[in-house]
Amino acid sequence: MIYEEPAHAFLNKWLLLSDPEDMMAGAKGYLKICAVVLGPGDEAPVCSFVISKTQSEDTSFVSATYSH
Repeated sequence: MIYEEPAHAFLNKWLLLSDPEDMMAGAKGYLKICAVVLGPGDEAPVCSFVISKTQSEDTSFVSATYSH
């Protein structure tokens, strides 16, 4: 699945966290991921990361971008 994406990467994707024993309980949280899957001869994408803080909260957000 990840390998089929451009640059064989998932960047800034949100995953839903749930309780596998109680699927009706709804979301327990979210996890933002960046993942790259490479095979023999593949080149890793060049990633750049940006960290920003919101003015209303003391929370940092990390975003990744890539180029070929």
